[in-house]
Amino acid sequence: MADDAIMQVRKARARQLSEHRPLTPGELRSLPAPHPRWWQLISQMAKSGKPIADGIVELVVESAVDPSIPEFPAWLEDWDHRYPALTQNETLALVEKFLLCERGALLAGVAMHPYHYLALSAYYCARREPFEALTECVRAGYLDQAGGGFKYQACDLTWPLVTTQQTIARIDALVIAIALPAVAKAERHAARLRSAVPTLFSLLGRAVRGAGDLIRRALGPSS
Repeated sequence: MADDAIMQVRKARARQLSEHRPLTPGELRSLPAPHPRWWQLISQMAKSGKPIADGIVELVVESAVDPSIPEFPAWLEDWDHRYPALTQNETLALVEKFLLCERGALLAGVAMHPYHYLALSAYYCARREPFEALTECVRAGYLDQAGGGFKYQACDLTWPLVTTQQTIARIDALVIAIALPAVAKAERHAARLRSAVPTLFSLLGRAVRGAGDLIRRALGPSS
């Protein structure tokens, strides 16, 4: 249910602040996607260049009509440096969520505007500084800066940022890294099962032989 999705995200935000720790990439990726209507309004605002106040009003009205639509993300541009800044892996997980919300798939050539990224970072990781890790991702070549774009006051990047094949490859690598511990655990379990099967059959055989001996002794010597 949509209300359950909102509560999961709220609990994750509260946990980050109370424990002063980042989310693991797996934790962040497992959180539900934003409500489609919420994202539609956020994306329209991000691409239109309208004042934030307009977006807030629209979402307040929509949330009042449909409580399953989350509120406008609090602390959109207000970060508390007592909490850890976003990590590169969290940033890549947010870019993945952006692509899935915006296009429904991991695609190169998709333009991400500042309020796309800010809204997602505030929604999932409120109060935590978002641009340091994003800048590192750009410098590492995971995202391109738009030629002839514009500067956003809180960072020295040229917007919009554009996803590339390197973006997709890095997200795929992150997904594999998250999955590897689970795969290794399954392999260890399978190995234990394989080694246990011969032992199990051996024990079963002994039990059957023992039961046969008991029956023969109970019946006495055969004539």
